[in-house]
Amino acid sequence: MLELLLAVTLFLVFGSATVSLYTANLKRFGAEQYTGEMNQSVRNLMALITLEIQQAGSHPDVTTTTSAPITGSATPQAISVTETDNLNVGDWVTIDPGGLPEETVKITATGNGTITGKFVKNHNTNALVVLFAQPFTGGIVSSLGAGSSSTNNYLRFFGDINNDGTLDYVEYTYNSASKEVLRSITPISADSKSAATAIAENVSAISFTMYSDSLACVTQVRISITSNSYNKSQTNTITLSNTVTARSVAAASRLKALAKQPGGVNHLPPTPSHVVSWST
Repeated sequence: MLELLLAVTLFLVFGSATVSLYTANLKRFGAEQYTGEMNQSVRNLMALITLEIQQAGSHPDVTTTTSAPITGSATPQAISVTETDNLNVGDWVTIDPGGLPEETVKITATGNGTITGKFVKNHNTNALVVLFAQPFTGGIVSSLGAGSSSTNNYLRFFGDINNDGTLDYVEYTYNSASKEVLRSITPISADSKSAATAIAENVSAISFTMYSDSLACVTQVRISITSNSYNKSQTNTITLSNTVTARSVAAASRLKALAKQPGGVNHLPPTPSHVVSWST
């Protein structure tokens, strides 16, 4: 009987210790798993923002054709074309590239199936109209002067963000109350800006530091993201930082500098009007 009692006692002692160890390990595993998921979420957010900033200022080529003949005139006129998507005021298009009546014209207005400019040569129906696109100097929206920097918890930029031939306007904002990062993306051709949606949670801080060059073009952005996870015993914090170059904006800045040289020609496009209104 004594041996049995001793055996039962030892079983209860060691069994209790085993259960306690298992429970502790289970809690630690759960905390580590949650922290790992949080870390991956922050990395995914950083990767997305980085890729999109790299596309800021990019400008897709556009090819369309005339849908009616053009009679040359020194007076600006609206001409009919088969496609006007991604053609904006300030763009320079080439009509009949490589042909005898070739000319390059600045678009002064766009309409439903029309573009307006000073077309001084005659062109046939189905004449090729090509935008050999140059990048945007204002691809990252900012009011910074030359050689300056500014830090905010929001970022606005535009370009061929998805590399699909469509100009999009993108906004990142931060909701400090819900600790969420929100993003909206809107085609430049849309009538109104798209609503923002939350793409990351448990973000305790996010900042975007913009750096402008000597021509006041924002060519670099430093991103910093801090996220916290909590359990009963501790708080786990992760902070990621990355400095990204907007390559198309940097290229536009170089073209802008060249245009200032004797004999230089500036065909750089202005910021589209929708971007101006949506970002103010």
